[in-house]
Amino acid sequence: MFKKLVLTSVLTALISVNGAYAAQDKAKEAPLAFAAVNIPYVMNEIPQAKETAVRLQKEFAPREQEIMKLEDKLRKLDTDMAKLKGQELVDAQRKFAALRADYQLKTQAFKEDNSRRVNEENIKLGRLVQSAIDSVAKERGLQLVLRGEAVVYATGAADISKDVISRVKAIKDLKAKDKK
Repeated sequence: MFKKLVLTSVLTALISVNGAYAAQDKAKEAPLAFAAVNIPYVMNEIPQAKETAVRLQKEFAPREQEIMKLEDKLRKLDTDMAKLKGQELVDAQRKFAALRADYQLKTQAFKEDNSRRVNEENIKLGRLVQSAIDSVAKERGLQLVLRGEAVVYATGAADISKDVISRVKAIKDLKAKDKK
């Protein structure tokens, strides 16, 4: 609620300043032009994001399978320990503890590495999307582009998300042509 109030206040102030500014000197400067772009929607729709997700899945699939195998071994050993007694039980408990430690270490490393790589790829995609937003904004003569998910109301004409998606797709198509 507070964010919406702040956003509304900022927009009201900008519109007021724009009105006063335009009234003072209409000949020198056009009124402020606003637009909104829904970044999560854009990031979900661009083909580069989908390709990145597939590439990361392939990159981490072997480690994920290794972790799943360790998990299966732990379950089986846990089930088998119920039947053991004496020294066999002690040996199985030690093996279980070692496997569990290995599993936890590999799981933690997997999560950290996966998170790091996802962040790296998101930064690359973010730069690409920002470039497309800049390009669309310059073409339309926009002075301000807001994040669409923070905007309370906007008409379809003010939403440049689809134009940004088209621009990013065009960049992908252009790069594909250059490779041929």
